[in-house]
Amino acid sequence: MKKTMMILLAGMMLAAMPAGAQVNEADKQPSLKEKVTGLWNKAKKDVKTTGKKLGEAIGLNDSSSYPHVDDVKIDGHYYMPLYTVELYKEADGQEFRDQCEALFKERYPSATVQTVRLPQTDWFVETVKRDGKIVGYTETLYCFIIARDGGDGYINAKFAFQQYKDVGHEYNHVVGKWPAWVRTDVLTNAVYEKLKDR
Repeated sequence: MKKTMMILLAGMMLAAMPAGAQVNEADKQPSLKEKVTGLWNKAKKDVKTTGKKLGEAIGLNDSSSYPHVDDVKIDGHYYMPLYTVELYKEADGQEFRDQCEALFKERYPSATVQTVRLPQTDWFVETVKRDGKIVGYTETLYCFIIARDGGDGYINAKFAFQQYKDVGHEYNHVVGKWPAWVRTDVLTNAVYEKLKDR
């Protein structure tokens, strides 16, 4: 009887052991790392969603739809390409180039302007949406200036002209973007030579 009782007790312990080792996943509490990771991912998603909604509310679309120039990486740094070809053939092109050059000379009076170019054939047109519906359009025209900075290097500047219209209305210049000084790259002679070859 004693032997039977011991076998029965050992059997019960063995039967109970796997059941005790199993944990219900629903009852398991997430670790601190899992909580922080989840909170971080939710915050990133919320910020992205809020940014997109804010952009739509003020008339901007998703930034991935903008026609950005492709930066060139040289020696670990990114630079704008050098635009030397004029593609914009409309009558108002000279007026746009003159406005950009005047702004450029105010900021860099000793630099020698080499080229002022509008390297696109027409305005970039983008739809403006609010709550998923098209409510207007923006047009953007870019202008690039390359100037010599004495014997030390070069300056590559980017400007943008932007106009907006509501659906069914006329285009109007966007305040502060007629033109807007978008970016300036200061180039050493070595970087300029490498960019010239691209």
